[in-house]
Amino acid sequence: MKKGPGFELEILNGFNKAYNFGKYDLRKPCPSVPGVDIVINSDLAEEVMLYAPECKRQERENISGWWKQCKANALQAGLIPVLFWRRNRMCAVAIIEEGHFHSIAMGIDEYKNVGFKQWPTKNDEHLVSFFSKQKTPLAMVPAWWFFELIDRLVIK
Repeated sequence: MKKGPGFELEILNGFNKAYNFGKYDLRKPCPSVPGVDIVINSDLAEEVMLYAPECKRQERENISGWWKQCKANALQAGLIPVLFWRRNRMCAVAIIEEGHFHSIAMGIDEYKNVGFKQWPTKNDEHLVSFFSKQKTPLAMVPAWWFFELIDRLVIK
């Protein structure tokens, strides 16, 4: 399996687990079809899936270009853009608009009163990085934590 399609499947499985979807609620699109990297494939997913994921498994960073592509695809799909990126031997990260990240986190009791720059750490590493090279400031978090936050917000 090529690393790009394998990474898309990894992210698809993260959404399936977070939303408690079945095996066929989301799917990968046909390789020749432009647009989002994970497609809604059921009425249930249509009802609750908020995100248009763009998946990049590449060594070289091009967040600016990837973010433009992610936003354009999300706009076309009527969903919220989320960019997933992973380098070899590194954990995947989720990149979302900073304001949206705060709105997700504020929906979870333990993070409601967390100061702007006081997000939790794991093994002394900050879980959230903020950067504003874009017109819209972005937040970068480990993908596993993004899915954990979504999982905690979803009513099951």
